[in-house]
Amino acid sequence: MARLAKHRGAILACVVALLLGGCGKKDQEQDSAPSNPSATAEQPTRSNGDSPTAVIPDQGRPSAQTPPAGAPVLPAEAAQALQQMDQGKVVEPLTVEAIKAFLPAAVPGMSRTDASGERTQMMNVTVTMAQAEYRVPQASGEITIVIMDVGNVSGPMRMGMAGWALTDLDRQTDTGYEKTISYAGCRGLEEYDTSVQDGSVKLFVADRFLLDVQGTGVPMETIKQALGKLDIKALATTAGGS
Repeated sequence: MARLAKHRGAILACVVALLLGGCGKKDQEQDSAPSNPSATAEQPTRSNGDSPTAVIPDQGRPSAQTPPAGAPVLPAEAAQALQQMDQGKVVEPLTVEAIKAFLPAAVPGMSRTDASGERTQMMNVTVTMAQAEYRVPQASGEITIVIMDVGNVSGPMRMGMAGWALTDLDRQTDTGYEKTISYAGCRGLEEYDTSVQDGSVKLFVADRFLLDVQGTGVPMETIKQALGKLDIKALATTAGGS
C-alpha cells in the first residue's frame, strides 16, 4: 500500500499544481473573498469519524461530481479549463474493480501475492488506481504493477509529465540508465540501476492511463516480461468507451 499512496500523492500534487497555477493573479484575488457568501455559509462540515458523503450546495441543480464535505474545491475557472481540455466531455474514471481486472494473476516466474486499489478525489479531480505485487516464494525478487486512471486530468496530466512524456531522454551512468521508449504504440520511460537491480517501465496509455511496472532485485528482462502480461490494447479501448 505504501507504493500506492506514493503514486496517488504524486499524481494529485501534480494535478493541483498545474490547475491552480493557471488561474492567474486575478483569480487568486477573487478567491480571497467569497463571491457568494450565502452559498459558502451553507456548506456543512463534519466533526465525527463517519466516512465522507457527497455535499450538494443548494444552487438549483446538483453538481455532476461533488467533493466530500470539507474537501478543497477546484476554482470554477480551472474546472472549466479542465473540461475544455477533454473536448467538453466529463470523463469518469473506471471503478477500482474494473482496473483490478487488468492486473494479471501471475507474471513469468512469480505469483501474485497481493492486490489492492482505491479511488481518491481531491479538488473535483478523481483518480482510480490498482496495484498488485508478485514474488517468488522464499526469494527476494519482487515485481509491482500499478495502473492509474487519471480520468478527466488527461490533458494537464500529459503536460505535467513533460519530463518523459513529451521529450526524448537517453541518460547513461556507471550503474544504470534512463531513457524514453515506445511500447505498444505508447510513450514510456525505462530506467534501471544495475548496482541494486532495481528498475521500472512506465507507460502513458491512451492519454489517460499510467502504467508503472517496477522491479526490485530482478533483471530488466523480468520487468519487461511482467509488462508483457498486461493487455494494453484492451485497456486503451476502455478509454473510448467510458
